[in-house]
Amino acid sequence: MTSNRVSLEDMRKMPIDGIVALPIDMLHALQNDLTDVDKQLKSDKALLHRAMDQRFKKAAADLRADAGKDTGAVKIDVADFIVLADLDKKVTWDKVVMADIWDRISENHEDPRTYFDKITLELTEGRFLNMIPPIQKQFTPARTVGTSSPKYTISEKKAK
Repeated sequence: MTSNRVSLEDMRKMPIDGIVALPIDMLHALQNDLTDVDKQLKSDKALLHRAMDQRFKKAAADLRADAGKDTGAVKIDVADFIVLADLDKKVTWDKVVMADIWDRISENHEDPRTYFDKITLELTEGRFLNMIPPIQKQFTPARTVGTSSPKYTISEKKAK
């Protein structure tokens, strides 16, 4: 292992070529440092969010109730600050029930597209790969395979 440890602060000051040239054990150490910082940041954010929720939840609910709404943004005046408390509405639709509604509208000789904003037909990759070849061939033109951003994880080898 290399003994002169590069800190995250040191890394921030380095040109990319300098980071690229670091020994693999230093890259591994920096990766571990960033993982630790990330875990701590997530924990700190969660703690602060729980505290703010506990402090402002009732006031926000009261303001929403006064406004006749269950969701949305309200402003809470606290000393020299305004706290924007936003509670998004999250709507989900049962796809089976929606398909049944689609069929009933169609059976009445109406165009169901009049009532629906978006139609989503999806299947899992596993289901596609398990189809019999003639059916799979029909789905192939509709299938696009992309990639996500590359991820790199450095791990120490286990001693044998």
